[in-house]
Amino acid sequence: METVLITGANRGIGLALVTRYLAAGSHVVATCRSPDLATDLKSLQERDAKLEIQPLETTSEVQTQQLVTSLSGRQIDVLINNAGVLGGDRQGLQNMDYAAWLDAFAVNTLAPFRLSVALLDNLLAAQRPRIITVSSQMGALARKSKGALIYRSSKAAVNKTMQVLALELEAQGVIVCPVHPW
Repeated sequence: METVLITGANRGIGLALVTRYLAAGSHVVATCRSPDLATDLKSLQERDAKLEIQPLETTSEVQTQQLVTSLSGRQIDVLINNAGVLGGDRQGLQNMDYAAWLDAFAVNTLAPFRLSVALLDNLLAAQRPRIITVSSQMGALARKSKGALIYRSSKAAVNKTMQVLALELEAQGVIVCPVHPW
């Protein structure tokens, strides 16, 4: 049975991924900022013992290390970096929220890299380790479009980060791939 760790698993894409992986028979470690408030996840856990819920604020080095410690010696077959933010409403040339921009980079770019590296020993214990990062075509440099500068730039950065990580980990057999969710 494969073990899949999914960040931002309490709603949206993350929750859908949890449901799909459980249905496929995987053991799922679902992370979210506030497990006590994750009613949908808790409901799934009541029906399926293969679901484990762990707290994780992805931008917190302390919580990342706590998660790594709790998973010490355990194999992770698939890491899905799903947690992300849009960056708020003020993303225009004349109305930029610079604090939100920094936050978006912390959540959308730095956190997936930090967690991927932090869980590398767990991943290397798997036969086919995979790191999947939910990104967006909005971060593709070849696509010309306006608006959402914060979101687009943080996704472009995570795309490049994951490309480099893929090259760095290729010799160890770790597959690294950013994906567009549609």
